[in-house]
Amino acid sequence: MFGALLVSLRKGLGWTQHEFAARSGVTQQTISRWEQGFSRPRSKELPNLALLLHAELEQMEAAAGYSSQGSAQGGGPGAPTYDVPLPLHFLRPDTFENFCADFLTRYYRDRVGVVNRFGGTGSKQHGIDIEVRGPSFGVHSFQCKRVDEFGEQKVHVAVAKQTYAAELKGLLLSNIASPGARVAITRHEGWQLWDRVDISAKFRELPMVDRRDLVDTYFRGQRRALLGEPEAGPFQTPEEFF
Repeated sequence: MFGALLVSLRKGLGWTQHEFAARSGVTQQTISRWEQGFSRPRSKELPNLALLLHAELEQMEAAAGYSSQGSAQGGGPGAPTYDVPLPLHFLRPDTFENFCADFLTRYYRDRVGVVNRFGGTGSKQHGIDIEVRGPSFGVHSFQCKRVDEFGEQKVHVAVAKQTYAAELKGLLLSNIASPGARVAITRHEGWQLWDRVDISAKFRELPMVDRRDLVDTYFRGQRRALLGEPEAGPFQTPEEFF
């Protein structure tokens, strides 16, 4: 059942097995085994696959034989947890930058921070993509890096391009930083690196209304996996309306 669903979703997007494998970060042999029913993805892989295939997560969980409650936790026993990192690495570069701006707007709200964009994706304006200004902290600037890998040398290159005066300078990564990148950023005073795991942790510090809004905008269909909530129905709750 899961294999047939996967084939249908893949072909609906016009992808070959090779193209699907490249986008999902697995081998073509793995895709073939999934589609033939010889194996299935781990439950924690399903949220990212659902986003990639524009599919409903609960539909994929049911087809793969995972309960919706246990899928976000790997199907193991115990109380549910919802600490799966956000699937930022599946966003397009421009969408990742949009997400970063929206996320920072909410993250700095309590500190009365004003978020400003500096051009679009690929703009070379002082080496930054986003600035945040606030009365209590001055200026924080950020570069958005939608990358598969980000090592030590890329950190030094990004830092060298930054010419904008700021009290804090940050790199926002869509994927997980390498150990070399972690070490490299410490060599640059006033710099911080927030990778996919860091951003996800800070995302969980936000009020639920902000988290829900970001998930519905950028990861539609994944409320259950990322928030532990059912998807929105056709009607608003009184709290949402007022």
